[in-house]
Amino acid sequence: MELRIPAETASPWVATCHDVLGTSGCDWFLVTIAPIAGPMIVSQLIRVLKEEDARLLVAGSKHGLERECLRINEQGQLSERPHPAGLGSSLTHPYITTDFSESQLEYTTAPHRTFTGALRELEQLQAYTCRKLEGELLWPLSMPARLPPEDQIPIAHYGTSEAGMKRTIYRRGLAHRYGRRMQTISGVHYNVSFGQSLWKFLHALDYKKNGSPSALRRFVSERYFAIARNFMRHAYVLPYLFGSSPVVDRSFVGKKTHRRLRSLGSETLYARHATSLRLSDVGYTNVRQRQIQISYDGLEPYLTTMREALTTPEPDYSRWSASRGEQLNDCQLQIENEHYGVIRPKQIPRSGERPITALEKHGVLYLEVRALDLDPFVATGIGPDRLAFVQMLLAHCLLSESPALTAREVREIKARQRRVVWSGRSPRLKLPAGGSMLPFRDLARALCEELEPVAGLLDSATRSTLFSECLENERSIINDANLTPSARILTELKDRNLDYTEYGLEKARRYREFFCGSAIPPSFERKLDLATRRSIQKQRSLEGAAV
Repeated sequence: MELRIPAETASPWVATCHDVLGTSGCDWFLVTIAPIAGPMIVSQLIRVLKEEDARLLVAGSKHGLERECLRINEQGQLSERPHPAGLGSSLTHPYITTDFSESQLEYTTAPHRTFTGALRELEQLQAYTCRKLEGELLWPLSMPARLPPEDQIPIAHYGTSEAGMKRTIYRRGLAHRYGRRMQTISGVHYNVSFGQSLWKFLHALDYKKNGSPSALRRFVSERYFAIARNFMRHAYVLPYLFGSSPVVDRSFVGKKTHRRLRSLGSETLYARHATSLRLSDVGYTNVRQRQIQISYDGLEPYLTTMREALTTPEPDYSRWSASRGEQLNDCQLQIENEHYGVIRPKQIPRSGERPITALEKHGVLYLEVRALDLDPFVATGIGPDRLAFVQMLLAHCLLSESPALTAREVREIKARQRRVVWSGRSPRLKLPAGGSMLPFRDLARALCEELEPVAGLLDSATRSTLFSECLENERSIINDANLTPSARILTELKDRNLDYTEYGLEKARRYREFFCGSAIPPSFERKLDLATRRSIQKQRSLEGAAV
């Protein structure tokens, strides 16, 4: 692969790390750093993996999904009803909870050996939910359905226990800081971890190369951060390929105006070449959050900068009282989860631990990919094509060198995302890379070339052609912007003269029929029934202990 820019502006970031997560695991392929102007050189590690056992790439990996979605009524309006009793306690249920709003469900699957297993469970969770809803539907798009006035959007309620009140107060803080409308945006998170056998294999190779031992846990954590840095470098391609939020209901912006939004009928706003308004400054990318700089240059820098954000008062937030329960505190971040980003390092906290303490004590366990819109063309909100591509991208990210992010790179990463979410389908789009402005399609095509050996290894590891077929499909989308989900949504709205709410309602009703007709394995239904009963009992116990 060769992509040419002036030699003096060539930057080594292009050869990114790639972490491959196979359908049943994860794989890693090391790609040597090359300047943008030079060819991508497949490293010795890829050859070693080919000669050894490609199944190392997927052995022992874990894959999980989280999906947020709004409950709506038959008119396409945000539901005013409390969390359905048939779904148990939103505070303590292990699989079905709420996000910001009382009307915003959040599904969390168990970890699976393959992403197909996680998809299957996500479908079953939604099928179970549809059987418990009375006259309500699940909104299938990331940008919300028709919203009531700001102060009438219900914040999630978790009861009277200390844990429940803390969750509600945190959400009040979010409402004050960013507005309730923004918090009703929904998406899909893809959680991935890699198997110990692969980590040990890579750790041994690292020892041979560098001649100095490092603790396995530290090695794994640093590799996860290397993956995350490279993922950030390449994440600009995801809103183009998978962004599904080029339009919003007019109620989302209220009385505000935005210079880039145009009217499409009386109740719908859109941006001409937008791909993901969810990831734009209309959505989650908030001006206040841009000022918070969390370092991904390793575990220690991450912990240090995260602690600073968690302990540094923000003068603008002092107007809301923590003592009156208007927010948890007046710091830049109330808690770790308030930090928005396309990818986050994660560890499961032990009882009583904060997430930052869990990371410090136990290291990184998995990565949470947060850059995906809900896919309105599939009932579950996410399909195998998107997950397969993210696996390839992560694999590519692990297997490339991953230098620390420079200040210029950070600026370029943010600029690339802003340009793609607003103008991704523009044929003239150029992105900053290595100090130059390069055509988006040239960069995206070059990335696909880099992914070819990764796709081959994943196919070999999983004994399939899934990844190479996925790559060819995404190549065709890069070559024709009309094939992107964002273009397809706009085309259908215009051709059928639909507004945003009508479009979403039509799909929501179709998917309700699908889920209500889906068979739920009896054992899984019994498992959810038991989890529902136990969640109610657990919340009562917590509230009793607080009396």
